[in-house]
Amino acid sequence: MNLKSISYLLMAVCICCSIPAYSQEETKPSHPLTGVWQMAMMMKGNDNDQFSIRCLPAFKILNADGSFYNMQIGNYSQVGRAHFNQEGTYVIETDSTYTEYIAKSPHESYEGIKSPMKYQVVPEHGILLTQYWNPDTKVWMPEMWIRVETPKKE
Repeated sequence: MNLKSISYLLMAVCICCSIPAYSQEETKPSHPLTGVWQMAMMMKGNDNDQFSIRCLPAFKILNADGSFYNMQIGNYSQVGRAHFNQEGTYVIETDSTYTEYIAKSPHESYEGIKSPMKYQVVPEHGILLTQYWNPDTKVWMPEMWIRVETPKKE
């Protein structure tokens, strides 16, 4: 065996030995808040006792690295076009509160704002209920979000 063959053999052995170690690496489960959420609202049907959930063209993206984006499809000038209406970072404070720090927004008055949020995740239904503090009206404003999932294979 020449030196070139030995170096290829050693490289192959190193790669093969590293694959099981890499695949067994522990990964931390992400927080229930992380993921892509679509805004929804409860709509009363024709029958007063019937409610249905209607999804809206607005999305909240909460990344595991602490960044977030609020995105909307359609805006004031270009209907049907997607745009980010807020982006920044978030910090989970407790199991029912987190804070969004808004870095960018088309509304300059929102930039640099610290927005406290209350939340409740209902994992069995893929629902996130949030409330944000509205400083103008001085009330907590409710929102409902549905987790965006990858469709399951049939």
